[in-house]
Amino acid sequence: MAKILLIDDDDLVRQVITRQLERAGHAVSAAAHGGKGVEAFETQTFDIVITDILMPEKEGLETIQTLRRLAPAIPIIAMTGGPVSAQLSGKIGVDYLGIAEQLGTTKTIRKPFRGAQMLAVIAACLAVDATSQPPLPG
Repeated sequence: MAKILLIDDDDLVRQVITRQLERAGHAVSAAAHGGKGVEAFETQTFDIVITDILMPEKEGLETIQTLRRLAPAIPIIAMTGGPVSAQLSGKIGVDYLGIAEQLGTTKTIRKPFRGAQMLAVIAACLAVDATSQPPLPG
């Protein structure tokens, strides 16, 4: 399975997602904000990064930009509980997932989500990543 870097400032969210991903056979390293996530990314190898968008310290959009500079091909999944669209919510707001897509995330997911939804998004990222790799010799 995949080695995943999970970045989220909410302790409970990190614990729940980590547990679900580990039960599915993934290895997970977790970070409490983008700064810690980038530090982990610079010292370890990951197959996928999952990052929240709204966080203290180094928020998710900045983290996505940094990760894209460090590793343009790494699959990145952005997640948020913020408004999907100011127009849809009827409030003044920011389309965080839309901005994340423009910054080059592979997939986005809106909180709250079920574990099966996250696993499906991860599987889709791994499938996209596998098709972009050159074939193995022989």
